[in-house]
Amino acid sequence: MKGKMLDTYERWQKSGHLNLKLKSITEMTAKRATQRQVAEYLGITEKTVIRLRKKHPKFEAAFQFGDEQLKKI
Repeated sequence: MKGKMLDTYERWQKSGHLNLKLKSITEMTAKRATQRQVAEYLGITEKTVIRLRKKHPKFEAAFQFGDEQLKKI
């Protein structure tokens, strides 16, 4: 197989699961879930979450939006 391997975010995007994952992140973060808890729910490591947050703006935005929702409460 030639070319680069897809990361977790890109695999979710390709399979059509990305929007559901982003929505789950936002909902969990708004309910005070930690980054580690989100990672466990998604079935990935916290290290992977950190990497994805740095690489994919939409992934980071899901965490930020959840934080903003929490502040409104």
